[in-house]
Amino acid sequence: MGRVAKVAFHMMALVPFVFTIGGPSPASAPSPRAAAIAQPADALSILTYNVEGLPWPVRSGRDEAAARIAERLRGLRAKGAQPHIVVVQEAFGAAQRAIGAHAGYRYIVEGPGADVRNRAAEAAADRTDRAYMASGSRLMGEGSGKWAGSGLLIFSDFPILGVTSTVFPDHACAGLDCLANKGAMIALVAVPGAPQPIALVATHLNAKTASGVSEARYARAFARQVDVLGAFLRAHLPPGLPYVMAGDTNIGRGSTRAGQFAAMLGSLARPDGHPPIRTALVACLRRRGGCSVDAPEDARASRDKGKDLQIYAAGSVTALRPTAVTVPFGTEADGSMLSDHIGYAVRYAVERVPGSGLMIASR
Repeated sequence: MGRVAKVAFHMMALVPFVFTIGGPSPASAPSPRAAAIAQPADALSILTYNVEGLPWPVRSGRDEAAARIAERLRGLRAKGAQPHIVVVQEAFGAAQRAIGAHAGYRYIVEGPGADVRNRAAEAAADRTDRAYMASGSRLMGEGSGKWAGSGLLIFSDFPILGVTSTVFPDHACAGLDCLANKGAMIALVAVPGAPQPIALVATHLNAKTASGVSEARYARAFARQVDVLGAFLRAHLPPGLPYVMAGDTNIGRGSTRAGQFAAMLGSLARPDGHPPIRTALVACLRRRGGCSVDAPEDARASRDKGKDLQIYAAGSVTALRPTAVTVPFGTEADGSMLSDHIGYAVRYAVERVPGSGLMIASR
């Protein structure tokens, strides 16, 4: 089975259930409100969460929800149970951007703002791209400029050594999604006990019907975003490093988007003989490797939607193995939720790739 076919196999498991562009940014400065790091039970834990930080009047009560999210993370820290890294999407307001500092994270990185452009991708636009933009609907947010940044944030207890980011060009967005400057970023994280950094990829891709435009437009936008994301990762994701990609992919339950995304992942240069790329939530719900799940109903609900993913792959020396899934942001006791998405965390053991000759501490 070829690399693309292997990736497609693992991505398709979702279907039945389901600050410089192109250059490194300086490492993030520690937050002045940083708290002490608790001794981790495993080498690395990552939370992905779309916090639904849309402004009023599109949504109401989002500042209060952001404050509650921050308090919960702070409470987890007090018990030594906080995720080491948090990847946030839709952090469009000040209340959402303040979550990390309030929760005690030492390193905070914000994705591209509203004024950042992807000049290289814009210059590469072809005739069909230009025709697509010309036929856009300003009423639905197309061609109206960017009203918000990417909404991407990374909070980390561990040092972030460097960040590279990109945004999607105007011919790679559809409908209301065009009002935000969506894109992706790569953060290289120094994880204690790991002999090499772990690459963390954060992203947020175009919605389907929520974008407010036709299927033809949002399907084309997603495909072009995957093209841009793939080019960015091929240029800037170190092939020898293990990585976790976390975020709201908006793949959903259809096989077309899953196949496009799988093909993009399969095109990335990886070490020879590396294990197949997997989605952590699917692997854990299948109890692979003894991975436990503390809130299976919420975890299954997130899996069934097929949007909020953590995809992991080994590097030349370091492998990642999910050991547990927790759901700190799922269904509340009264049936409500703090967002329209479920926020789940995956704990990974950091292990030696067989034959690499290096031993790695896994706590």
